[in-house]
Amino acid sequence: MVHRGLFLVALGVLMVAFDLAFEPRFTLRAGGLAIPLGFPMAILGALYWLSGRFSEPDTPLTDAELRRYGAALERATPRILALADEGWASLAIAEEVAKEARLPVPVVLRYLLALRRHVGGRGQG
Repeated sequence: MVHRGLFLVALGVLMVAFDLAFEPRFTLRAGGLAIPLGFPMAILGALYWLSGRFSEPDTPLTDAELRRYGAALERATPRILALADEGWASLAIAEEVAKEARLPVPVVLRYLLALRRHVGGRGQG
């Protein structure tokens, strides 16, 4: 999402720059209005970028999430490490542990990724 957003922003800016520098080829004319198509494309790209930034799985757990799920995540850590050592994929580990410990999958996934960074990349999957 983030890369798609950046691509669309860059393409939108290039389209507007081309229209301003040369002949307006990327402009929609409706009645007396001329709307450069690069503007909505850049706005869409910015929205994609923001959406991607807010939904990244490696964003850290919030303080509220740590308070609410911290004890359960701590109890689930040995199981997470055991599944990682068995070579399970990150999403599969998160789903399995979430089901066993009754935790939200995104919280377990973000905890798992933070744990992997802390432990040093054990059980890549």
